[in-house]
Amino acid sequence: MTASEVPDALQDVAHYYLQAGLPDKAATLCKIGLDLDPYWAAGHACLGWSNLESKEPDYPLASRSLSRAMELLYEGAPAEFAASMLEDILGRFRETGKVIPKSILVGILGTDWSGRGRLSMTAAYYRHLAAYLREAGIPLVTMQYPTLPIQDLQSLLPDKAGIVFIENRDNFLRALAAEPKENIFTDLFRRTWGHCTQKGNRLIAENLAERLDKAGLIPRYRPPGP
Repeated sequence: MTASEVPDALQDVAHYYLQAGLPDKAATLCKIGLDLDPYWAAGHACLGWSNLESKEPDYPLASRSLSRAMELLYEGAPAEFAASMLEDILGRFRETGKVIPKSILVGILGTDWSGRGRLSMTAAYYRHLAAYLREAGIPLVTMQYPTLPIQDLQSLLPDKAGIVFIENRDNFLRALAAEPKENIFTDLFRRTWGHCTQKGNRLIAENLAERLDKAGLIPRYRPPGP
């Protein structure tokens, strides 16, 4: 049986429950899908993530599920690649402010990741992109998610020359303090931020335009000559 035999609707609803902060419901659907197809990599990943998000986390099950997902997704790939992808998952989980026991981190990664910071595939991609753009003479503009500190992005790029870092923390915190969060976000699937409403998108766009203008990256209009 292949992963495609897991109904698309089941996969979509499980993913929705997970993003909506309903990990127990997501886990139930993942188990149903895995009964149909034990090689469903996304199901193992979803089950592992659901257990990390649960009010009563089952860390051993989360460890087994995430590790199995990595094995299925990156079969034949270097072990370092799978580990770095898993670090990325744990890094996103860490942004929620939760703490994963060191024993679980060691069980999943073979090391205590919590003290090493978030150096993962995300960092590798950012550094590769920065080097490529720098060589081509193109400025790199990096923008952080709403409410999150820009330092997380800055830590991924030790060589910051020519890079414009844009934070969306103060602008969103001011807006959230002034009006209901429903005016800014359609959901809060990442606890402090989520998908933006039209007003939230405008906050991002206005901040981007202001920062690019200050950096001299917006060409000035010059009327055509006579």
